[in-house]
Amino acid sequence: MLDLILHDAKLIFPREDERYGSLGVQDGKIAGIYLDRETPAARRRIDVGGRPLLPGAVDPHIHLGVRGDRYDEEILTETRAALKGGITTVGCYLREKGSYVGKVEDFAARGRSKIYTDILFHLVILEPSQIPDIPMLAERYGNPAFKFYLHGIPGLPIMNAENLLKAFTVIAGLKQPGMACVHAEDHAMCVDGMARLKAMKNPTTLADWAQTSPDGSEAEAVRLSASAAQKTGARLYIVHLSSALGLEAVREARASGVSLHCETTSTYLFYDNEDVAGMKLRRHPPIRTATDRAALWTGVADGSIETIGTDNVTANAEENNFTGTFWENRGGMPCLATHVSQLLHMGVHKRGLPLSLLADRISRRPAEIFGLYPQKGSFQEGADADLVVIEPDLEKVVRGTETGSRTDFTPLEGRMLRGWPVMVIKGGEVVVEESNLTCDSGIGHILNQIPSLPHM
Repeated sequence: MLDLILHDAKLIFPREDERYGSLGVQDGKIAGIYLDRETPAARRRIDVGGRPLLPGAVDPHIHLGVRGDRYDEEILTETRAALKGGITTVGCYLREKGSYVGKVEDFAARGRSKIYTDILFHLVILEPSQIPDIPMLAERYGNPAFKFYLHGIPGLPIMNAENLLKAFTVIAGLKQPGMACVHAEDHAMCVDGMARLKAMKNPTTLADWAQTSPDGSEAEAVRLSASAAQKTGARLYIVHLSSALGLEAVREARASGVSLHCETTSTYLFYDNEDVAGMKLRRHPPIRTATDRAALWTGVADGSIETIGTDNVTANAEENNFTGTFWENRGGMPCLATHVSQLLHMGVHKRGLPLSLLADRISRRPAEIFGLYPQKGSFQEGADADLVVIEPDLEKVVRGTETGSRTDFTPLEGRMLRGWPVMVIKGGEVVVEESNLTCDSGIGHILNQIPSLPHM
């Protein structure tokens, strides 16, 4: 007898098609797909009522504890918000100077009893002295994905072209296929753009802020990274692509034979720099024009953009200093709880994107790229039973107090989104029902191999 049968579901096979049937779960794994009327007996049977059933979303790009050293709080609150929003696995970038040995173990141990989703730690290489450690870190923690900033948050160390080439050479030589993840903005162009912005008499708007990363800065950084990847043979992953010109550079690099993967975020796909939320949407890179947003959606549709994450950086209104001046405002906003809903609203309902294609971009493709497929992002027998039921026509007003995040605001406050996750199954257990959490913390797993931290 199975543990669970999800009956009468519209099964959304990522990248493939949709079929009506039932899905069985046993011991936290998918036991089978049943497309006829006969289904095995189960201890619990849930009638999905013909609604779409998708593999749980895999967000490949989040940050925890960036603001105010609140990792211990946020690994609970933000993964809780993610789970409520239909995300069952996250990729979290750890950003530390010096050696990572011991620090990754510490982050894993501190989060293990609190986490709601599964988590895969990626490592940011901030200093040239960390580059020789890359092979050891990849072998020790079982995830050869390393991130580099070509520009970014003021005060954050960045990689120059020479050191980037050195790091890519090391990554290309790893025993297991490595990944070089790049925050792509041209540093010199951004420094110049910031200087021009500071020379303005009275900047006030999000469109003004966009000058900190001028048109073409992202494209130049993509080309620099693609050149390094081509010379070394490293696999390249561009994080949070934000612009039409950046997308052109991605397509050019692929056409020239570069092994390049590309991510954008639900933020860049939902907003433009004329949005009424204004400077509450301050980001690095900045949110750009409606034309850029339309180009990104084209990239999602044609596969130039393979994954959609959040780049979640949580902060509250006080930490962001919304009552201060333009220059005192700081970036950081919750994205996880509304990630899937924003994409349903804007991608499926506004742009007619098939659910199977969206499921590929938010689940199967990130799982494939980061080595988690088919355990994640699939309906294959034996895959983890991490699943989400969607109510595609449900219209609901966004309230920050209902997200589960530690923050006290959302740029979406009071807005209506159409399409919401209403049930989430994690490891074969129903953990969200009618959008309400029904589980305790600590149900998630660390997906890296962590020395001295036995797997549950």
